Amino acid sequence: MLKIIIGIIVGILLVIFIFQNTMAIEISFITWTITVSRAILVLIILVSGIFFGFVLTEIACIRKNIKTRKKEKQKHEKEQQEVDKKERQVKEKKEEMK
Repeated sequence: MLKIIIGIIVGILLVIFIFQNTMAIEISFITWTITVSRAILVLIILVSGIFFGFVLTEIACIRKNIKTRKKEKQKHEKEQQEVDKKERQVKEKKEEMK
């Protein structure tokens, strides 16, 4: 319910923002020139920022997971080596007793 209320409030604020920023502006880059509403430009920049932030966050999480898995694998290998070492020692003691 709270999400719906927040969504409605954000929607209302968005509509107000769009109506207050309908003035067209001209954007030039090298030889390209585009005329677009200021509100649309701000929204495009906002969505782009959210998208790139999400992508970078996901990349960071993937890297962290890879490091965590590597550490867990190393820990498991070390534990396995210790178990193998103890088993060899027990085997050697058994052989000595024979």
